[in-house]
Amino acid sequence: MILTRQTLPTIDRSKCAAASGVAKGAYVLADVPGGKPDVLLLASGSEVSLCLEAADQLNGEGIKPRVVSMPSWELFEHQPQAYRDSVITPHVTARVCVEQASTFGWRATPV
Repeated sequence: MILTRQTLPTIDRSKCAAASGVAKGAYVLADVPGGKPDVLLLASGSEVSLCLEAADQLNGEGIKPRVVSMPSWELFEHQPQAYRDSVITPHVTARVCVEQASTFGWRATPV
Protein backbone atom coordinates (compact mmCIF):
# COMPACT_ATOMS: atom_id res chain seq x y z
CA MET A 1 0.00 0.00 0.00
CA ILE A 2 1.35 3.40 -0.96
CA LEU A 3 -0.11 6.50 0.63
CA THR A 4 0.44 10.21 0.08
CA ARG A 5 -1.06 13.41 1.41
CA GLN A 6 -0.78 14.95 -2.03
CA THR A 7 -3.60 15.08 -4.51
CA LEU A 8 -2.28 13.09 -7.45
CA PRO A 9 -3.93 11.89 -10.62
CA THR A 10 -4.61 8.19 -11.06
CA ILE A 11 -2.41 6.63 -13.71
CA ASP A 12 -4.46 5.34 -16.62
CA ARG A 13 -3.21 1.77 -16.95
CA SER A 14 -4.99 1.40 -20.31
CA LYS A 15 -2.38 3.89 -21.64
CA CYS A 16 0.54 2.98 -19.36
CA ALA A 17 2.27 -0.26 -18.40
CA ALA A 18 1.02 -2.40 -15.53
CA ALA A 19 2.51 -1.73 -12.11
CA SER A 20 3.95 -5.25 -11.91
CA GLY A 21 7.32 -3.83 -12.99
CA VAL A 22 7.61 -2.18 -9.58
CA ALA A 23 8.90 -5.52 -8.24
CA LYS A 24 12.10 -4.91 -10.22
CA GLY A 25 12.61 -1.44 -8.78
CA ALA A 26 12.06 0.42 -12.07
CA TYR A 27 10.12 -0.15 -15.25
CA VAL A 28 9.05 1.55 -18.44
CA LEU A 29 5.73 3.15 -17.62
CA ALA A 30 5.09 4.82 -20.98
CA ASP A 31 7.03 4.39 -24.19
CA VAL A 32 7.00 5.36 -27.83
CA PRO A 33 6.00 2.95 -30.59
CA GLY A 34 9.02 0.86 -31.53
CA GLY A 35 10.70 1.60 -28.20
CA LYS A 36 13.27 4.05 -29.61
CA PRO A 37 12.92 7.19 -27.47
CA ASP A 38 14.71 10.51 -27.92
CA VAL A 39 14.65 11.31 -24.20
CA LEU A 40 14.19 9.45 -20.91
CA LEU A 41 12.03 10.96 -18.17
CA LEU A 42 12.68 9.25 -14.82
CA ALA A 43 10.83 9.72 -11.54
CA SER A 44 10.59 7.86 -8.27
CA GLY A 45 7.25 8.78 -6.74
CA SER A 46 4.65 11.49 -7.03
CA GLU A 47 6.78 13.07 -9.74
CA VAL A 48 5.78 10.30 -12.16
CA SER A 49 2.59 12.18 -13.01
CA LEU A 50 4.69 15.25 -13.91
CA CYS A 51 6.75 13.11 -16.28
CA LEU A 52 3.60 11.72 -17.90
CA GLU A 53 2.35 15.26 -18.49
CA ALA A 54 5.72 16.28 -19.92
CA ALA A 55 5.69 13.21 -22.17
CA ASP A 56 2.33 14.24 -23.62
CA GLN A 57 3.69 17.70 -24.35
CA LEU A 58 6.90 16.34 -25.89
CA ASN A 59 4.93 13.94 -28.08
CA GLY A 60 2.97 16.93 -29.37
CA GLU A 61 6.26 18.60 -30.30
CA GLY A 62 7.55 15.56 -32.20
CA ILE A 63 9.97 14.46 -29.45
CA LYS A 64 9.73 10.79 -28.49
CA PRO A 65 9.86 10.34 -24.68
CA ARG A 66 10.05 7.25 -22.49
CA VAL A 67 8.73 7.58 -18.93
CA VAL A 68 10.44 5.39 -16.35
CA SER A 69 8.96 4.83 -12.91
CA MET A 70 11.80 4.11 -10.49
CA PRO A 71 10.45 3.55 -6.98
CA SER A 72 13.47 1.58 -5.71
CA TRP A 73 17.09 2.18 -6.69
CA GLU A 74 18.14 -0.75 -4.52
CA LEU A 75 15.91 -3.28 -6.27
CA PHE A 76 16.77 -1.91 -9.72
CA GLU A 77 20.52 -2.14 -9.11
CA HIS A 78 20.13 -5.86 -8.36
CA GLN A 79 18.50 -6.61 -11.71
CA PRO A 80 20.51 -8.14 -14.57
CA GLN A 81 22.34 -5.58 -16.72
CA ALA A 82 20.22 -6.55 -19.73
CA TYR A 83 17.04 -5.60 -17.87
CA ARG A 84 18.53 -2.32 -16.60
CA ASP A 85 19.63 -1.46 -20.14
CA SER A 86 16.15 -2.24 -21.46
CA VAL A 87 14.66 0.31 -19.04
CA ILE A 88 17.36 2.99 -19.06
CA THR A 89 18.54 2.66 -22.65
CA PRO A 90 22.32 3.36 -22.71
CA HIS A 91 22.31 5.03 -26.14
CA VAL A 92 19.76 7.64 -25.04
CA THR A 93 21.83 10.28 -23.31
CA ALA A 94 19.07 12.91 -23.08
CA ARG A 95 17.74 12.16 -19.60
CA VAL A 96 15.68 14.11 -17.10
CA CYS A 97 15.40 12.86 -13.53
CA VAL A 98 12.58 14.46 -11.56
CA GLU A 99 12.77 14.41 -7.77
CA GLN A 100 11.31 17.08 -5.53
CA ALA A 101 12.61 15.89 -2.15
CA SER A 102 16.30 15.05 -2.47
CA THR A 103 19.12 13.90 -4.71
CA PHE A 104 19.25 10.49 -3.02
CA GLY A 105 20.03 7.80 -5.55
CA TRP A 106 20.20 10.12 -8.54
CA ARG A 107 23.82 11.10 -7.83
CA ALA A 108 25.10 7.56 -7.26
CA THR A 109 23.84 5.94 -10.44
CA PRO A 110 24.97 6.97 -13.93
CA VAL A 111 21.53 7.88 -15.19
